[in-house]
Amino acid sequence: MSVTHTDPPETKPVPAGFWMTILGGLVAVLAPLAGLLGGSMSGGSAADNSARLVVWLAAGLVIGGLGVLCAFIGGMRWFRAAHE
Repeated sequence: MSVTHTDPPETKPVPAGFWMTILGGLVAVLAPLAGLLGGSMSGGSAADNSARLVVWLAAGLVIGGLGVLCAFIGGMRWFRAAHE
């Protein structure tokens, strides 16, 4: 039985903006959830003073907004790289 060696397949580089789009989307989805989780773990609830919960959720929403911005900029870079 003979074994033939073949060349490894050629890989193409990932287009510019791909990883920025993926990571920005993940941050945009997970940051508000993490803010809500952090606020509930810090002791904020509806019965008590919920200021801690609101602060954590607001921080998560701000970070999520930055994730949306990164995903949008990455999508623009990806689109431009695909249409050059």
